[in-house]
Amino acid sequence: MDFLDETLRAQQLESFQEVIPVAVLYCVPVFQNDQVVDFRFVWGNRTALELSALTSSEFGLMTMLRLFPHFVDTGIFRRYVQAWETGDNQRFERPHPIKDQIRWVDVTVSKKYDGIIITSLDITESKLIQQELERQSELLKTIVEQLPAGLALFQPVRNAAGEINDFRYVLTNTANARNLGLSAEQLTNRNLLEVYPSAGEQGTLGRLKHVLQTGTPIHYELDYKVNGLTLWIEGHMTRVDDTVLLTYLDNTALKQQQKVLQQQADLLQQKNEELHQSNRALMRTNQRLQGLQAIERALHNRNLTGQEPEIAALLHIRELVPCERLAVFRFDDTTGLAQTERWLVGKEMDARTGSGLPSQLFKIEPLLSGNPWIIDHLQPDSAGIPPEMALYQRGFRSLIVIPLFSQEQYIGAFVLMDYKPHFFTEEHLQIAREVASQLAIVLYQQHLSKQLQQHTEQLEQRVAERTREIGQLSALQNAILKHAGQAIVSTDIHGVVQTANPASEKLMGYRVEELIGKVSHVEFASSDSPIPLISYQPREVARPTSELFGAVLATQNYFHSECIAVGKNGEQVPILLVTSTLQDEEGTIIGYVGIATDISAMKAAEEKLQQKNRELNTFFEGALDMHCISDSQGKISKINQAFQAALDYSETELMAIPFLHLIHPDEQKFVFQNLLSGILQRPVRNQINRFRKKDGSYRTIEWNAVGIDNLVYGSARDITERQQAETQLRNVNQRLQLATQAVGQGIWEDDLVTNQLFWDDRMWEMHGMEPGRSDWTLQEYLKMVHPDDLTNFIRRTHLGTPAERITNMSRIIRPDGSIIYLEYNGLLVKNQEGRSVRVIGVAWDVTQRKQAEDALRDSEQRFREIAENVDEVFWIHSVEPFELLYINPAYERVFGIASPHPRGTHAFLETIVEEDQAAVMIEFEKYRQGQEVTIQCRVKGTHRAARWIDIRTFVMKDSQDNPVRYIGIANDITSQKEKERVLQQSLEREQELSKLKSQVVSTASHEFRTPLTTIQTSVDLIHLFLEQPLETAKPSIQKYLKVIEEQILNFTGLLTDMLTIGRIEAGKVTFNPTWVDVLPLCQGVIASHFSHQADRRSVLVSIDDPSCRAYLDEKLMSHVLVNLLSNAFKFSKGDPRLTISSQDRQLIIQVIDEGIGIPAGDLPALFQTFFRAGNTATIQGTGLGLVIARQFVELHGGTLTVQSEENTGSTFTVVLPIEQNSPALKPV
Repeated sequence: MDFLDETLRAQQLESFQEVIPVAVLYCVPVFQNDQVVDFRFVWGNRTALELSALTSSEFGLMTMLRLFPHFVDTGIFRRYVQAWETGDNQRFERPHPIKDQIRWVDVTVSKKYDGIIITSLDITESKLIQQELERQSELLKTIVEQLPAGLALFQPVRNAAGEINDFRYVLTNTANARNLGLSAEQLTNRNLLEVYPSAGEQGTLGRLKHVLQTGTPIHYELDYKVNGLTLWIEGHMTRVDDTVLLTYLDNTALKQQQKVLQQQADLLQQKNEELHQSNRALMRTNQRLQGLQAIERALHNRNLTGQEPEIAALLHIRELVPCERLAVFRFDDTTGLAQTERWLVGKEMDARTGSGLPSQLFKIEPLLSGNPWIIDHLQPDSAGIPPEMALYQRGFRSLIVIPLFSQEQYIGAFVLMDYKPHFFTEEHLQIAREVASQLAIVLYQQHLSKQLQQHTEQLEQRVAERTREIGQLSALQNAILKHAGQAIVSTDIHGVVQTANPASEKLMGYRVEELIGKVSHVEFASSDSPIPLISYQPREVARPTSELFGAVLATQNYFHSECIAVGKNGEQVPILLVTSTLQDEEGTIIGYVGIATDISAMKAAEEKLQQKNRELNTFFEGALDMHCISDSQGKISKINQAFQAALDYSETELMAIPFLHLIHPDEQKFVFQNLLSGILQRPVRNQINRFRKKDGSYRTIEWNAVGIDNLVYGSARDITERQQAETQLRNVNQRLQLATQAVGQGIWEDDLVTNQLFWDDRMWEMHGMEPGRSDWTLQEYLKMVHPDDLTNFIRRTHLGTPAERITNMSRIIRPDGSIIYLEYNGLLVKNQEGRSVRVIGVAWDVTQRKQAEDALRDSEQRFREIAENVDEVFWIHSVEPFELLYINPAYERVFGIASPHPRGTHAFLETIVEEDQAAVMIEFEKYRQGQEVTIQCRVKGTHRAARWIDIRTFVMKDSQDNPVRYIGIANDITSQKEKERVLQQSLEREQELSKLKSQVVSTASHEFRTPLTTIQTSVDLIHLFLEQPLETAKPSIQKYLKVIEEQILNFTGLLTDMLTIGRIEAGKVTFNPTWVDVLPLCQGVIASHFSHQADRRSVLVSIDDPSCRAYLDEKLMSHVLVNLLSNAFKFSKGDPRLTISSQDRQLIIQVIDEGIGIPAGDLPALFQTFFRAGNTATIQGTGLGLVIARQFVELHGGTLTVQSEENTGSTFTVVLPIEQNSPALKPV
């Protein structure tokens, strides 16, 4: 056939093929040396074009291997060639790439005329389901391995006669293998009797055979003796295909508990009579409790439900104390009246609320003492009753007044009145007092609500004021940023500049617009240079920032260093850079901000200062003044040349002589008592003494000394050489300043005579101010002290205390608005007349320490709030000694006993059940030794039943990896253990469902594709026959139309069965039983379905009682009969028999045939969805009919069973209850 004929035939098929979802294409072989080397595409429907991603014009020019060259390597091309060469249909599955996805297609190849027809059905969804089922199977296998219960899957071992004589382990989990003393690998494929010889016909072997042969699951319990103890095993067997699944669990503890419970039940039976006698009292008490609960609910939910708790209280007491009048009075201190909150007259609320009586009427004994006032028989002249109330005249004879106290305050009264004398009983009084306690809470809550409303209004006013202040502060901050003299630049986390202030233009020469968008770069000029270079580079050429700089910011969130800024023109400017991180509310770093101060002038001054220090050191060593340093005992540690020269001693000699021994003996006592003994507290100024030289002569020396940090710094001068002494003194002062600066302290002096305050550079730096102010006074400084600290700060200065030593700490508000904490130490200096002339001291920044202390307090508070409100038990032990430091309140709830004493670390062991105590003690000793442990155990405590506890411990270590705390957490996992038990019970069902899903998907996919493929092929052939003359083509067309009709009927039947299965599984099958005559029902089914068989076969009916009636659903039972009789006709060649009988109030219907029968190995799975016996492959069927029939029979409370022998025949037996009230009948 040439190409035109092929194209014409393809066009004739196109109209039908375009509308079906199956890809259909027609190919012809391409030959080379009489070998098929390729296939050329001739025609393809719309779906085929979509799969090939070709247009219709491209498709006709394309060959198979040009489009899919990998078909050769994968062997797919060979299967197409085999279909062409042999004429046998080829069917296979293969992956098919479409764009960036992989789809799976089911391919059928058949030879047609001079080419091959290829049909491809997309089965991707079923493939994905299959893969998911495989994944779930692996997951299930993992779960099985972790189960604590023993599990084994057995396969029958048959002898030559086909009889079961043993079972083989096919699958086992670790728990089962461990119980048998073997590994899972050693146990697999071994026989039951080999491992467990005593498992005979009356034991495990017999039960396994019964389950496999009948398909009925078995649940059993066994008891056996081990070392004199009775142990109980609970097992379950169920058939899975041709295997049996066994699971078992040791429930000895449960049996023992059941025995105890039975004993307790007997005891409870004995007490039943006593409980019956107290029933009325309990009901009365319950009524009282319910009323109090209603009052409490109304009290708690008042704002949600609007229910008034006073009304609930009065209505409750009216039910229990049916007096005539109830009233609640609230004392109003402002008016002096007792206001009536609520009146209850009879059973109705009275509207006369708000009326009042003088509250003094209720301020009498015994009410003031909290006791009720009771009048059993009211008289006209009863004491304490105001005449104007006219209670007697209004008919009241009984009265109770109960005082209402809350928070130890007398806030109201509860009044009960009735017309009958002696109306109120002791119980009435008790009930009234119970309700009175609730009413007191109600009145107090109303009082608090009013106060809360007032406080809320005040708070809203304060919030509004605070909002205005925040707005003002924001404007002030913007102004500071704009006019600040320091350069302020912010970047994102990558260093890209986001904002800059005007001062940055002056510092770096960039305009703000130029600077924004550039990347800040930090690097060190060389490896030995400690000063980083800061530059700003375009983003596209920016180099990475130094790792050291990034590491400091990452760990400390703060960087403070002297740097060199590289300006726009390359000029390098020394700056002091402070960089800190910017964080959002969650603490995530979102950028950085840097504040740079031009320190060019400071660097120049520093250079001058260093030069000056060098000069001073030179000057000190060559100075004419005498200088020395000693300890508080006068032992000299350093001395200059002038001192040595002045006294003619060498340095070594002077360091060996105590300072006091250098002074003239006549002056030593005065100097020691008045100067040296307190020199660390009182400096010596301008003291004149005679000092002994080495030759025994004396020099008159004027000397000063001051004690700092247990060292005494002294300077001396010859009276005739005052200039040298002043130089030496300046040198000592300079050394003192260096010493304080080395520890981060600043030196201050308050001259009380001139009212001037002097600071060193460190003090100005700490306060964020430029040094050098000459008008600085204490009064000006007090303006920087935080207002909340000002009073205490003044009280601790010389203005508020006469003490000579001054210690103070305060918050300081710096000019930039930031707040720091400073700590001060000072010394009050007096002149010879005892008048205070100056205060000298040091100060240092303790902000970080205070913040750390505040953070620690907040952290401890949060820890306690969390620990005391969680469900888990949480405790902490110290390491040495091992003592309990903390345990949260959850301990009492979980362990059922009171919290232990700090030294009672073993108290909780008393709550551990006896079986678990040994293991817990072992783990507890490991915990004491610093090991982290995890254990699960049961505790009893005061609980009625044992509860499961999961205990985990941790070790907290310091930076040297030394343990500092042992921490433990315990969770109540009782519910989790219960869920594990439920999960274990559901594993068997899950395994069955998993296997069934896989089988349903595979079978349904095959059964639906088969009729569609047959229909498609028949349609293709009909189109080809249409080209032939009608007379010759008509028989063939009718033949294939008949095939299509049959396949449509098969498809419809399959779809109907699938829908029926779906309704059954969804529980939507309607079950409407009525009384039915059985014989007419069966005759009607035979007449409508089996009376006109083509082979003239018929149903042979036999019945014991023609008048037999049964209570059943006629529609459902008709379906069962049709299915069973259809199978009998289908699988046999003789006349099927239908027998109807009754026995023991049961209806028995049997369908008997002498056909091909059912293989014995297929009988256990016969009623599974889509299952078909192995000898029915050539006979049409879906494998759903018997499944539906059994479901319908079971809806009647009956059974459907089968007896069959291959090549002999089959008997299907339906047994139904006849009675309407049979317990077997189950409604749907």
